Amino acid sequence: MLKQTSIVLFLILSFTFQAKSQSLSLKYNIQIKDDVIGVLNVKRMISGTKTSYLLDSKIQLQKVMTFDITYNLVTNYENGKLIQSTNRQTTNARINTNTTTKWDGNRYIVSVQSDRKVLKEKNIDFSLALLYFNEPVGKSKVWSDNFGKFLNIKLVSPHRYELLLPEGKKNYYNYNYGICSMVETEQVFTKVLFILTK
Repeated sequence: MLKQTSIVLFLILSFTFQAKSQSLSLKYNIQIKDDVIGVLNVKRMISGTKTSYLLDSKIQLQKVMTFDITYNLVTNYENGKLIQSTNRQTTNARINTNTTTKWDGNRYIVSVQSDRKVLKEKNIDFSLALLYFNEPVGKSKVWSDNFGKFLNIKLVSPHRYELLLPEGKKNYYNYNYGICSMVETEQVFTKVLFILTK
């Protein structure tokens, strides 16, 4: 009986360790200068050939009035290929962005708000969610679930990459040991930083 209990306990502990090893969570403070205005939580979950990425953030800005900004992204890959992603951003509960990218077995169908298009590309293997967990070594383009298009990315200094946004602004991704340690984003009047805390 003791031997059977030991075996069951070993299997439970092994499964728990394996499950934990397949999941990785990162947390970023969202800052303007030294003021923390929000938090971004990023999670990667691996199960066999499937990998899911979850990004969830909440920002609160107080100017003349209060702005509550939320961002939610769910991205699913199978065998290294993007299968589906949904991206949603709101300000004070009003939808700003609602984008989906879906592989239907033959092609990618992208819906940005009410517009729908079909992509010529047959394989998306690197999207923005991956930038938090993987330094984009050798990559020249990244799929943007938000804009529903590919964005150019390039190495500008060791472990620092410049991402060119459609409106001409630039974001910078910085890496330590392959994990994104900080993102610098250009906004209208200031720079917003995403700084890894754990």
